[in-house]
Amino acid sequence: MQSKKVTGIERIKEPRGLAVDSLRKILYVVDGNAGSPKLYAARMYHTKDGNVACELPKLVALGLTSNWVTVDFRGKVFFVASNQILSIPVSVVTHKLDGATLIADATATPVDEAPVEADKVKEETGKAEAEGPSVVYDGGKVTGVSMPIGLAVDGYRMFWSNGENGKQDGSIVQGVENPLGSDKVNKLATNIPLAHGVCITSSRVYYTDEENNVFSTKVNGGEVTTVTDKLQKPRGCAFDGDGTVFVADQGDNKIVSFAGAGADLGPRRLTLSLVVQEPFGLAVLHGSEAYNNGAPRSAALVVAIVASLVALLL
Repeated sequence: MQSKKVTGIERIKEPRGLAVDSLRKILYVVDGNAGSPKLYAARMYHTKDGNVACELPKLVALGLTSNWVTVDFRGKVFFVASNQILSIPVSVVTHKLDGATLIADATATPVDEAPVEADKVKEETGKAEAEGPSVVYDGGKVTGVSMPIGLAVDGYRMFWSNGENGKQDGSIVQGVENPLGSDKVNKLATNIPLAHGVCITSSRVYYTDEENNVFSTKVNGGEVTTVTDKLQKPRGCAFDGDGTVFVADQGDNKIVSFAGAGADLGPRRLTLSLVVQEPFGLAVLHGSEAYNNGAPRSAALVVAIVASLVALLL
């Protein structure tokens, strides 16, 4: 597997969680710099030589309490702050991105560091949804929300890992993206007190712990399977939609993969996909504009590491 650095986002000092809106070609990155995570968005494009690059990243949200972010096929983005799971509609993000046409310059002074002004968006777009972040689930009101860390969505369902009280409130919990005031959520697993990255296939949920393990259960819960206990600090995971799950092993400086599309799954044989310094978040860019040595392919895997961003071209 070949790796290339994503250019244009050098201002993000400590990229952590990643999400990609493949339809709109928007990359979301959580900057964990100085222990105060911020959410950025940047438009993606392909250069003439087939590499992935980004326009100037724009600050979308401050005060996050998790390094993870996810986005659904509608373009709605989800993140965590103050024991709440929040969402922002795509209209707010695109308004922010459309406000700047400059291509990022690593030597330039960062500009436009303010989150989007919701009232201005609403005035210009006339959309009631353009009101900035909305609370999806509040940990102060919903049992099952206990300092969430990882997030995953499929357009209807939402899955999150809890950073506290996982054995009581759920290591992995399932709700819906639009709960309409309901506090009903489902604990899918209670095997560990703290979980990290989460990714989903059509039938299974995969999640990582603090130490060595990747676990899996069905999307509706049930028996928990240990996929592997051979990693050193697994963090983000991503499903490519074509049968393969990728996991970032931060402690062993590598990305591994395994076959993960089956409904029934026990321990799996791991394949080394890439050696890379301290990988953390993973996301998949789908579409015909993904390239490998100039040839169109079906997808490109985008990986966040401590010092920069790397694109894994499949």
